Amino acid sequence: MKRALRALILLCASLAWTSAIADVLTVESLTGQVQLERNGNARELLGNEVLRTGDRLLTAPDAQLRLGFARYGFVDVGPDSDLRVERIPHAAFATDLRSVFRLHAGYARLVWKHPQISTSWPIFVYVDAQRASVTAGEYFFEHRSGRQIACVAAGQMAVTHGDNAVPMTLHPQACYRLYAGLQPQRILRESGDWVAIRGKFGIGELPLMAEAGAAEAAPPVPVPVPKPVSPPAVEAAEPAAANRPGAGSGPWALSIASFRELDAAQQLMRRMAAAGFSAERVPVTVKGKPWHRVMVLGFDSVAEAKAGAADIEAKLQLSGAWVLRYTKQ
Repeated sequence: MKRALRALILLCASLAWTSAIADVLTVESLTGQVQLERNGNARELLGNEVLRTGDRLLTAPDAQLRLGFARYGFVDVGPDSDLRVERIPHAAFATDLRSVFRLHAGYARLVWKHPQISTSWPIFVYVDAQRASVTAGEYFFEHRSGRQIACVAAGQMAVTHGDNAVPMTLHPQACYRLYAGLQPQRILRESGDWVAIRGKFGIGELPLMAEAGAAEAAPPVPVPVPKPVSPPAVEAAEPAAANRPGAGSGPWALSIASFRELDAAQQLMRRMAAAGFSAERVPVTVKGKPWHRVMVLGFDSVAEAKAGAADIEAKLQLSGAWVLRYTKQ
């Protein structure tokens, strides 16, 4: 009788342990209202719920959510966010452990502490057309109205865009603006920044004066304040300068982005030209190294330059342009 009871206890323990390791992605904590979409149906997400491949989570503006990820990490989802579980293994002992999340909108934080190399449990996070793969570490993602940002607090991330098969490696202690088909723009962060990002469930505003791929933000190109210049006469058939950003001769300019590679700068200029913006490449030197800065010149005032920046952001989905005084030499 004792032997049978002992066997029953061992069996129950074994079943409980198997169930625990089989539940790869579960709700650990939940505040506010979160909607779960599964198999075409929508309902409120429950505490301790197990998530499956294809599930979609939509958090209310005041909601927060933490998902336990196997025994090795977790995923935080911020307010007003839209996260889809593209793929999750059925169990932690599955043959194919590949896991894929897609952030349609909002904020997500991933902490991963798998003890083995990343290839043994590959993890991908999609933000728009950007595909990020990560090793063990801590990562933040944000996707909101025209800007996509990825931050690496610890670990290493590789980002691939669209059909481009060459991944770009993102290193720790930095945030990166992600642009369609262009090099990520790197902004270094202080170690204390990560505490604030975790606490407010949002990456927030990034410094504007940052070089794409540079080790740190670079100051604007030092130029003398030009003497006042009279605007050129405009013929009646010519469209107004406000409708042709970069076509004037005013003393204010926009710095759009800077690149180490000439081809990347030219690619952005072609995109801007196709959208009706007259961009120019301005060679600069940062810490003894040459850069190619893409600029829009010729604004008559700061207000006009800011309006041009808003127009560029709306039409090209580019953010981070900053205003400076600059006249073409």
